[in-house]
Amino acid sequence: MAGNEEVSHAREAWAVDARLGDAFRVATAAVADANRDKKEPRPYICVAELPSESTWRGMARLTSGAGDRPEDLPSRANQACGLSDPGWWSVRFVRLVKKRWTGHPHLCKGLPLLPDDERKAILDHYRQHQRDKKRKNQTMASVGTSPRLSTP
Repeated sequence: MAGNEEVSHAREAWAVDARLGDAFRVATAAVADANRDKKEPRPYICVAELPSESTWRGMARLTSGAGDRPEDLPSRANQACGLSDPGWWSVRFVRLVKKRWTGHPHLCKGLPLLPDDERKAILDHYRQHQRDKKRKNQTMASVGTSPRLSTP
């Protein structure tokens, strides 16, 4: 860098903060654990803001390979919200999305707000899964079993 150049710490004009229930079309490059998601870009909904971290937690929406599992919540097609096909919001695909790219037109583009009933159902589904997971881990800890080592 030349001596007179300044380093800019200003936010990009497209940058936005993900709020609980906001939806985005997220490319793999904007996902912190990107090697785990092969399809791109994919709709995500913010299920946890994580204010002190460099990421927010998003739950992905699938249009294939889901639906028969309790972890998957049915989602109707909604052209107005950028969801062209029926699908499922899945807690199996909760990922950390990089805040630095949130709002970027190619990496993490904001989608129109989902209808209140769907947004509430998705967030309730995520919270219930978190409660169930915590309860399961507590139960396993009380009997001296590691959740990672146990068999279903």
